Amino acid sequence: MNSNAQSVVFIAIGLLRPDKKGLVSLTVLMSISGVVLGVAALIVVMSTMNGFEKEVRRYAIGISSHGILFDRTGNLDNWESVQTQIDKTKMIRATSPFISQGAMVNTNGKIKSVMVEGIIPNLEDRVTNIEKFSRNGAYKSLNNREDTVLIGEGLASDLQLSIGDDLSIMIPRWDERGNFISPAFKKLQVIGLIDTGMADYDNRILMTSLYTAQRLFLTKEGISGFRVKLVSAENAPDILRQITQSISADLSIIDWTEYNYQFFQAIQSQKRILFVVLMLIVAISSFSIASNVLLTVHKKAGAIGILKSLGATKLRVALVFLLHGIIIGLLGAFLGVFLGLLLSLHANSIVEILGALLGRQLINPDVYLIDHLPTWIRVSDVAVIFLSCLLLTIIASLYPAYRASSVRPVEVMGSEN
Repeated sequence: MNSNAQSVVFIAIGLLRPDKKGLVSLTVLMSISGVVLGVAALIVVMSTMNGFEKEVRRYAIGISSHGILFDRTGNLDNWESVQTQIDKTKMIRATSPFISQGAMVNTNGKIKSVMVEGIIPNLEDRVTNIEKFSRNGAYKSLNNREDTVLIGEGLASDLQLSIGDDLSIMIPRWDERGNFISPAFKKLQVIGLIDTGMADYDNRILMTSLYTAQRLFLTKEGISGFRVKLVSAENAPDILRQITQSISADLSIIDWTEYNYQFFQAIQSQKRILFVVLMLIVAISSFSIASNVLLTVHKKAGAIGILKSLGATKLRVALVFLLHGIIIGLLGAFLGVFLGLLLSLHANSIVEILGALLGRQLINPDVYLIDHLPTWIRVSDVAVIFLSCLLLTIIASLYPAYRASSVRPVEVMGSEN
């Protein structure tokens, strides 16, 4: 760094020192505080939204696998041969047959609609993480005992059921013409609970063995379809589409990108809107730096005149005040990033403490699908926020720097005299 550059930096930093009345330091602190709060708020909001998206996606894939292949008619016969063909595909890691049908539960005077899923536990383990959400080995016991079920904890709470209780399930029936006839009733024993943390799932799931589900819904040996785990989930839509085209046109697909699709789209839209809104706050704070630099230009007009009379060029004077504004913005951006990261890392603990103080649950699982506040700090988001703040600071400091460079020594000296 040459002497000219060193002098520019030295003078720019020296402008941060307060005057006799402390006015400049107060305005500097206010400008920095605005940037700090804006940047911190942006990082916390983006990290929280990213956390929600990542957590819901992780649960969705863990519960429902990378994709689902199902028969258009709703009942796939001779599924063993179809499964063999699917398993031979290079991009497929594992498959699991299942039955999924709607039904009603009538227990303890309460009636509630449920989704009944019939599975083969040892095959389901290969494509989902459902076993992790069940306790006491009940999940593995489904195949060993007929007419037994696992139910979601939310459903058990609503129906006031405990392990060992019986529940009455009502299965709708239709005749050959498609007309609704008297439903069938069956008693099943609850042998375990499922707690995934996703209220939408836990409030409606009723899981049993594939054999029991086949008997309940009179599908004989048929199934609804297959859950599929891929070698890589990145290109799931294209891979599953190729599989259906090569095996059977009667198979339809649902890939993981479609699970809670509207929820993911809502998060993306909210992230964009909140980013713009909070960036406007940062912009306002950044342009308050312009007011601070203009005030400094006015206060230091005499010093500027002296600098110019000693041979300082317009560019050098402009760089001094541009760098002065940038230093203020950098201080605010660095402190804002630090505060934002600190709050993001402890966001869930903060929410729990606030909830305890207020006596209410701030994260409603019925609305947000999960019962805690997840955060995911993405380096790219932090970098974009930091660089955006720096760019806004530079833009805000351009006009004050130009005004400083336009000060004429003769006029300044004349006015002071």
